[in-house]
Amino acid sequence: MYYDTGISVDDLGNGDQNTGVIQIEFEPFGVDNTTSYRTDVTYPQGVMLFTTLATPPFTSGDMGYFGHGVFFVPAGSVNNAYYCFPRTMRTSLTTSLQAVLWGFANPFKSLIHTTTFAQTVDSNTKALALSQADFHGFIDDTANNLDQALVGVSQVTDGVSSFSTSSSDTIKIGCAFQVGVTSDGTTKTWDFNLRWRKLLV
Repeated sequence: MYYDTGISVDDLGNGDQNTGVIQIEFEPFGVDNTTSYRTDVTYPQGVMLFTTLATPPFTSGDMGYFGHGVFFVPAGSVNNAYYCFPRTMRTSLTTSLQAVLWGFANPFKSLIHTTTFAQTVDSNTKALALSQADFHGFIDDTANNLDQALVGVSQVTDGVSSFSTSSSDTIKIGCAFQVGVTSDGTTKTWDFNLRWRKLLV
């Protein structure tokens, strides 16, 4: 699932118009220790955020970033919640688990994915570069009635190669979903908001 922001190399210029930031927020509902996200070890779910210049489904060599999703991984009778390393889409097709994301004691609130883009030059031609991506999230600290940022902010850069000189290449931003490693066609559902904003340009 993705949004086409419509942002292309034509939106960039010199001076104040040479850079920009876009951000997407995945905001699920009901993700806590009483729900199937925690208890369904047969069909554990996952979701992952991405930014790209290509349209899904992705192929080898597509430019962009993906990562910092939440993956529910079976551990006995319950699932643990893990997050993954961010990846440069152009050079990596798979991700890997990194660490426990949070402990289900507080409801999971959101995943945030922020991408910086900028004007660059390729063979004397203006280009749009996806230069950096940051990933973090929040839980609902119910004891204090506050949002609590998740530790372990991840970052990845690829300003050298993830760029395009074509005005038809626009920035897409979105999320991908997964249901465990199954072969019986079982589907699961999420209840969520997905929203994006352009912070600069």
